Amino acid sequence: MKLKKMKALTFILISMASVGFLEAQTIDEIIQNHIENSGGEKAWNSVKTIKIAAKMSVPQAEIKMNIMQKKPNMIYTETEVMGQKIIQGFDGETAWMINPMMGTSTPQPMTEDMKQQLLQNAQDMESDWIRFKEKGHEVTLEGEETIDGVETFKVKIIKNKNNDKPESTAFFFFDTENYIPIVMRMVMDDTTTPPTTIQTKLSEYKETNLGILMPHHFETEMMGQTTVLVFDEVVMNEDMSDSLFKMPSE
Repeated sequence: MKLKKMKALTFILISMASVGFLEAQTIDEIIQNHIENSGGEKAWNSVKTIKIAAKMSVPQAEIKMNIMQKKPNMIYTETEVMGQKIIQGFDGETAWMINPMMGTSTPQPMTEDMKQQLLQNAQDMESDWIRFKEKGHEVTLEGEETIDGVETFKVKIIKNKNNDKPESTAFFFFDTENYIPIVMRMVMDDTTTPPTTIQTKLSEYKETNLGILMPHHFETEMMGQTTVLVFDEVVMNEDMSDSLFKMPSE
């Protein structure tokens, strides 16, 4: 009888210790565990270029994309839509595009709004979580939440909170077991439309050729519509000439 009581007490103490461990973890510890589990800061710092072959499934269509980026901020994308190829580029100074769906096949400079959208949609060359304080981001732990049966840490990030760049807020839900985000949630709010919640499920994590763990499947729900983005291939540090990103003369 005493042995059974001792075993029960031991189980209770272990359970309490486990719960206490989850509660005691700070946001810095959670983020550090995430960085280490996704490849480590050294691997992220070594990224100079990234090439992604992807496809996006939207209602009644599939869009193929090739994305190439080079530090510090150069971007080149090719998107096939309805048999037409749309090209967008940014060489660090000039943003441009070739869009035959707008009635021309000659390179055209982008408007400032289009440029900002291109930069905003670019793949991060370095995780936002690495040295987030130095970058001016504010990151807080907002508690825990169960999503699809998985216990997660709910983490809020306000990008550029402490610098002069435009702010954006999002919530990431990190699996408490492996510290990998499985859901990202944000609210689009402006003065002309009601607030809209956008939720993206992140899955099919795979290592790149540099050993960096990245999601390859993104399922986004917004206003009753579902969009699926799949990375077919991700290659890092492939040689890319700066000329690729410059606007062609014709």
